[in-house]
Amino acid sequence: MEKRWIKPVSGILLLIVLACILGAGCAIWDDYRDEIMDNQKQQLLLTSEILAESMELSLNEYRSNLAFLEEIHDYKAYLETKNGFECELFREDEEGTMKDQVYGLNLGNPVLITKIDEKESIFQYEDRQGRKYLVFKRRLDAGGYLCLAVDEERYYRQLVQGIRIGTNGYIMVKNSEGLILMHPVPEQWGIHVIAGREKLYPELDFTSLKAMVEEQCSGKKGITGPSGRGCPSS
Repeated sequence: MEKRWIKPVSGILLLIVLACILGAGCAIWDDYRDEIMDNQKQQLLLTSEILAESMELSLNEYRSNLAFLEEIHDYKAYLETKNGFECELFREDEEGTMKDQVYGLNLGNPVLITKIDEKESIFQYEDRQGRKYLVFKRRLDAGGYLCLAVDEERYYRQLVQGIRIGTNGYIMVKNSEGLILMHPVPEQWGIHVIAGREKLYPELDFTSLKAMVEEQCSGKKGITGPSGRGCPSS
C-alpha cells in the first residue's frame, strides 16, 4: 500500500520543486529586466542632458557673437574666420526684407522658434531648396535687425544625427511649442509634433503622444514615452 503512494507523492514533490525553481527564475529575470530598463532610462536622460547643455552653449555663443558684431560691423571677416556652422550675416528691415548679405544667401518662410527678449529672437528660415537654417536676430537701435544664419541641417548631421539610443532610438529636437526643429525624417522638420504628424500619418492614434508632449511641456525632467502607435519614426 505504501509503495502505491511513492510515485504520486514523488511526482507532486517534483512539480512543487519545479514550480519553485521557475518562480525563482522568473523573479530573477524580472529583476534583471528592470535593472536593464532603469540603466537605459538613466543613459537616455544623461544623453539628453549632455546634448541639451551642449546646444545651449553653442546657441549662447551665437547670441554673444551677434552682439559683438553689432559693434564691429566686419561681417565678412567674422564668417571667414569661422569653421563652424555660421553661413551668412545680413540685415533685415522691419518688413522682413533681407539686405547686405555677405554671401548673397536668400532665405524666407520665417517661423518663430523663441523670443528671448525684446531685443533677441531665434527663427527657422529656409532657402529656395527647402534647406533649413536657424537665424539669430538682434534688434538694432537704428531700426531693423542684424541676423546670423546657422546651417541647421549641417549642425544636425554633425552633432546630433549620430547619437543613437538603443537599437532604434533617435534624437528629436523641438521647441517648447512643439515645433520639430531636427528629426531623422526630413519631412518632419518644421512641423508641429502633433498637428503636423496627424497630417502626415492620419492612420495613427496620437492620444498617448499628446499626453507625453503635455508632460514634457510642463517643464518636468525625467523619462516618459508614448504607448501604442503614436510615435512614428518615418
